[in-house]
Amino acid sequence: MLFVPEEIFCILKKRQEGIIKKIHAETWSWISWVWVMLCAGGIYATIPLARGFQQMVYETFGKEYFTYSVFIIIASGLITLLYFFIFRLRIKRVSQYVVLIFCAGLYIYFTVQLGDHPEEAIHFLEYALLSFFVFRALRYRITDWSIYISASFFVMFFGTVDEFLQWITPSRVWDYRDVGINFMAGAIFLFAVWKGIRPAEISSPVRSYSVQILVSIITVNLIFLAICLSNTPDKVRRYTTAFYFLSWLQHEEAMTDFGYNHFDPETGHFNSRFRLEDLGNIDTAHGDSLGKLIADDTASGLSLDNMVSKYKTGSKPFLFELLIHHQRRVKKAEEFHDSSGLQHKSEIAKKLLIENLIVRKYFSKTFLHSGLEWNEPDMEKVKKAASQWEEEYTSNTGRLITLVDLNSARVAILTALFITWIGGEIWKRKLSAG
Repeated sequence: MLFVPEEIFCILKKRQEGIIKKIHAETWSWISWVWVMLCAGGIYATIPLARGFQQMVYETFGKEYFTYSVFIIIASGLITLLYFFIFRLRIKRVSQYVVLIFCAGLYIYFTVQLGDHPEEAIHFLEYALLSFFVFRALRYRITDWSIYISASFFVMFFGTVDEFLQWITPSRVWDYRDVGINFMAGAIFLFAVWKGIRPAEISSPVRSYSVQILVSIITVNLIFLAICLSNTPDKVRRYTTAFYFLSWLQHEEAMTDFGYNHFDPETGHFNSRFRLEDLGNIDTAHGDSLGKLIADDTASGLSLDNMVSKYKTGSKPFLFELLIHHQRRVKKAEEFHDSSGLQHKSEIAKKLLIENLIVRKYFSKTFLHSGLEWNEPDMEKVKKAASQWEEEYTSNTGRLITLVDLNSARVAILTALFITWIGGEIWKRKLSAG
């Protein structure tokens, strides 16, 4: 009988310790998510300031400043990790070092690939840091390998929100490529944690709760992606007409626009919102009236750049494409005249030739009635120079999605949702049965 009270005391003590431990974990879990929100909020807060800061850096230090800064920070982080691995933790597993060096190399490689827009490499730093905070927050709930996949999709969601906020910010644009860069930045960091750092606490078997979190965050991303893909210029005009307080969105560049990638033996590759045969038909049927719109804009004092801005939102996509092709050939004609390097001159000539052919073949009547003027160079010299450039050139008229149309994209997302839900249920049942 003397052992009963002591046994009960031990049980109560263990329960108390368990409750305290649980409360402690819950508290730190919430604090960790506060850090996630602060990090994401900090990234979002830079959106209105980014272009001004970029311009200041370009003018003061040069565009290479961004590239070198990212290199230095990545190298510093890698050296710090290697120091702790070698001298503090005394880790001897070679594969961990290889993974860390490989991931740092990936960051450096993709930074180099962004050479024309090196400021975008800052995304690697921002979303690597964000993925660290997301991982730290999730580990209070998930202690198995699925945490790395779930964390990647959480980072993707925050990255998509980032691009959405850029779309509604003047002078900033939505870019699906940047969504991919944000996701990739987080995924590389999390892979480094998974196979490089290998935290000991992430070693439990996968639980149903972990699967549910993974299914949920994938679902949120797919639904968000479907909304973004559906946000075409036509949809924007519809809901901004119904809700006048959103009318300013009509003046922003389209979030999503679908089109076609064409190949014409004469003009080469180019993208358009219209089918190949429709371009010529529109020009033939409406070239005079469409050309007059441009002539009226010119008469009112609008510059070519201002006209491009006026039609870029999708109200007159045919005119927008004509103006883009014409604007490009005007600039390339000036560059061709001023260029001295043989290789560079050949590249410019190839682009000038293709842009000129597109305008003459598919927009000739509209251009004739537009009143637009340009100093056409000696096209025989252009053709001769262009023949020296063997690389292909695709003329783009905006960020068009040409691989699929909207309906196909929706079907693909619905299929992905179905697979995610069914796969998640099967996975959870197997875990329960096991």
